[in-house]
Amino acid sequence: MLGTMKHTLAAILLLLAERGCLAQTYNEMTPSTYTHPPTNLTFSTWTDPDQIFTFGLASPPANSSAVDYTGLLRCKTPGWCGFSHGPSMLDNLLLVAYLSPTGQVQREFRFAPGADGYFEPPPYAESSMVQLEQLDATVNDDGEEFEIVYKCRGCIGNDGIKGLGYAVGLDRPVKGDEENQARLEFHVGGYGVWEL
Repeated sequence: MLGTMKHTLAAILLLLAERGCLAQTYNEMTPSTYTHPPTNLTFSTWTDPDQIFTFGLASPPANSSAVDYTGLLRCKTPGWCGFSHGPSMLDNLLLVAYLSPTGQVQREFRFAPGADGYFEPPPYAESSMVQLEQLDATVNDDGEEFEIVYKCRGCIGNDGIKGLGYAVGLDRPVKGDEENQARLEFHVGGYGVWEL
């Protein structure tokens, strides 16, 4: 029963995305389509009013799993951008991307338990349950814009999904106290939610 519900929810989410039926609750997002030349994947995309953040969903192949999707994140900031697999950063899987000091695109899953309130989300403790395969990554010459195309496996399936969200930080993350953990500043570059 739970597997069927997850399949149905994922199918509805992707269908709504393809038809541009996701409504923005904070800032009006601009819908469009984009074909990514290196992968030849076509995405339904949404860009924030300041054109700092773009999120894209590719149409899934007929034989794909309903808990997986192919996505695009484009960030026009030297800082970071993130995407929540739900209408809030709380209690939803977060995907964060940023540039390393050497100019490589880094990405990681994070999770902020709702009972703890709003704070910098730590790395996702259940990361073995979800997988991210990077299909392509590009960084512009001045390091002020980057893009990743990725396959997210096991990322859809939270029964409470009612929307999708994004956040943008303007400052580059700094090394945290723990090895390989970046510290993220507050999302002063913007944030928003698409309600389903």
